[in-house]
Amino acid sequence: MVQEAKRLIERVQKEQITVLAKKEIIDVITTIAVYKFANLSREEVEAMLGVRLEETRVYREAKQEGREELKLELISRFFARGMSIEKVVQLLDLTIEQVRLASK
Repeated sequence: MVQEAKRLIERVQKEQITVLAKKEIIDVITTIAVYKFANLSREEVEAMLGVRLEETRVYREAKQEGREELKLELISRFFARGMSIEKVVQLLDLTIEQVRLASK
């Protein structure tokens, strides 16, 4: 699997197609590899495939999901310190509805 993924990535990089198409194809290959090797770290997958995962959609989406989860975790901490819902909304750049739902 590893050798085949590396070969495909190298082949795509050499193809005479748009940069956007190359990125999309490489995104698909790296997404499959990330799920296939879920027990490996980001650095290990990058070294194995010879690509930077920060440049892939799967990485960006995971990072965004992590940010959203952190915001939701912070809500209860802010309320425990006596912050108003309006202040929490402002600090975390969320809607009042999002804060209310997360605090249940």
